[in-house]
Amino acid sequence: MTKYTTTEKAWFFYDFGNSAYALLIMTLFYPIYFSEFVAPGPKSDAIWGGTVALSILLVGILSPFLGAYSDNKSNRKSFFVFFSLLSALGTALLASTGSGGMHLGAVVFIAVNFSFGVSLFLYDSFLVVIPRDKNISTTVSGVGWAIGYIGGPLCLFFIWVILGTLPQSHTDYNLVFVLTALFFLFCIVWPLKVLPKDNSEKNELENLNFIKTVWLTVSSSWHNKKEVFMFLAAMYFIMDGLITIVYFTALFAKKELGFDIGQIVTLLLIVQFIAVPFTILFCWLGEKKGELPILIICSFIWCIIVALMYFNNDYKQYFVISALTGIVIGSTPALSRGFLSKIIPVEKRAELFGFNSFAGRVATIIGPVLFGILSVKYNMRIALLSVLPFFCIGMLILLRLHIMIKRNRIVA
Repeated sequence: MTKYTTTEKAWFFYDFGNSAYALLIMTLFYPIYFSEFVAPGPKSDAIWGGTVALSILLVGILSPFLGAYSDNKSNRKSFFVFFSLLSALGTALLASTGSGGMHLGAVVFIAVNFSFGVSLFLYDSFLVVIPRDKNISTTVSGVGWAIGYIGGPLCLFFIWVILGTLPQSHTDYNLVFVLTALFFLFCIVWPLKVLPKDNSEKNELENLNFIKTVWLTVSSSWHNKKEVFMFLAAMYFIMDGLITIVYFTALFAKKELGFDIGQIVTLLLIVQFIAVPFTILFCWLGEKKGELPILIICSFIWCIIVALMYFNNDYKQYFVISALTGIVIGSTPALSRGFLSKIIPVEKRAELFGFNSFAGRVATIIGPVLFGILSVKYNMRIALLSVLPFFCIGMLILLRLHIMIKRNRIVA
C-alpha cells in the first residue's frame, strides 16, 4: 500500500473538508433554498443561473491575475489561507439570506462562491510541489479528489443526526448552512497549517507588474507551449457542461422529475460513493496510459449521461445514471489538474492554475445562463440538451491534442 507523506495527507484533507461546501451548498441545498425562500417565482431558475454565472465569471476573470500576483510576491500560501477562511466563514452567512430578499441572497452567494473558487485554484497549484515524485501527481490528484467525496456525505450524516431529518423549513436550511460552515472550517485547519509556504528565494518575476506578467504568459505560451492552451480550451467546454449539471441537478430532479428531497439525496450519495474508487482508478489509469485518452473516455460518458437524463423519468433508472455520473464527476477534474501539474513551470504555478480556473469557470457562465433561460422559456428537459454540445466539443479538442502528441508534433 502506498505511503503518503504528511504534507500529501494534509493536502488530501483539504479536499475532504471543502467537499462539504461543494455537495451541500453548491449542489444540493442552497439551489433549492434559493428557489423556495430567496427568490421564489417562475423566473427563479433564470435568476439562480445568472447568480451562479456571475460568481463563476468573477473567479474566472480574476484568477490569472490573482495567481500572477501571488507568484510574483511569493505569497501563494497567504492568499490560500485568506480565501479558504473567507469561504468557510462566509458559508454560515448564507443563513441570513432567506429573509433579506433576492439581492442579498445573490450578493452573499456570489461573494462566498467567489472566495471558494479562488481558494480551489490556489489549492490545486500546490499539486506542482506537493507530490514527492512528479510522475505520480495525477494519482495524488485522484486520491485527494476521492477522499473529498467522503467528506461531503459525512457532513450530511452529521446534519441528519442533529436535525433528525433532512431540511424542510427555513430554520432547518439555516442550521444546515451553519453546520456545513463549522465542518468546513474544522477540516481545513490542519491543511492550512501544514501546507508549505513559498521558498524564500527571490522570484525572477517579482519586479514585473503582475498584469504584464499575465500578458507575457499568454503570448509566450501561445508560441512555445500551445498544448497548454489547447488543453485549457478543451476543459473550457467540458467544465461548462459539468458545472452546469452540478448547479442544476437538484432543481432538475425536484421540478422536472418530481423527486422529493430524500430521493435526491439518495441519488447524490450514490454519485459520491461511486466516485471514490473510480476517481482513484481513472487517475491511476491516466498515469499508466496517459491522461488525455482517459479524459476523452470521460467526456464520452458525460454525453451518455445527458442523453439518459433526457429520456428517463423513472426514479430507479436514475440509479444507473447516478452510478455513471459517479464514475466521471471526480475523474474529469482530477485528471485535468494532474495533467496540468506536469506541463507547467513551478515558478508560475498559481498563475497557470489561475488560467485553468479561467478555462473552467469563465466558459461556464454560458452553460448556467443558457440552461436558466431555456428552462424558463421551455422546460428543464429542453435546457438539458444545451449541455451536450459542450462535452462533444471538448472531447474533439482533446482527441486532436492527443493525436498531435502521438505524432510527436508537440511534447506534453
